[in-house]
Amino acid sequence: MMIRETLLRLVRSGAAGILATATDIGVLSALVSFFGLSAAVAGIPSLILGSIVMFVGHKYFVFETRTASTLGRETVLYAIVQVVGIVITSYLYKVALGLSPLFAHYYVVVRLVVNNLVWLFYFFPLWHFVFKQPTKAPLL
Repeated sequence: MMIRETLLRLVRSGAAGILATATDIGVLSALVSFFGLSAAVAGIPSLILGSIVMFVGHKYFVFETRTASTLGRETVLYAIVQVVGIVITSYLYKVALGLSPLFAHYYVVVRLVVNNLVWLFYFFPLWHFVFKQPTKAPLL
C-alpha cells in the first residue's frame, strides 16, 4: 500500500509540476524574449512564480492538506525548502548553460532538464516532510 500511495503521489506531483513548469517556462521565455534579460537572470523570478503555483498544487492536489490549521507551518517549511531549491536550481542552470555555447540557444530545454533533476532528487523527498499529515491520536 505504501508503494502504491507513493507512486500515486509522484504522478500527482508530476501533474502539479507540469503546471508549475509551464508557468516557469512561460515567464522565463517572456523575460528573455520580450525584456532582453539573460536566461540565468530571468530564471530567478520565473522559478519564484513557478514555486507559488507548485505550493498550491502540492497543498491541495498532491498531499490534499486542505485545512487552514496547517497553512502557516507548511508555508514556512515550503519557503525554506524552496529557497534552498531555487539556489540549487539557479546554480545548476547557470553551470549547465555555461557548458556549451549551444546550450544558450536551447535554454528552455536546459531548464527543463535541470528542473526535473532537482525536482526528483531534492524537492519531491522534502515535500513529504513539509506536507506531512499530522498523526491522529488514538481514541483511547
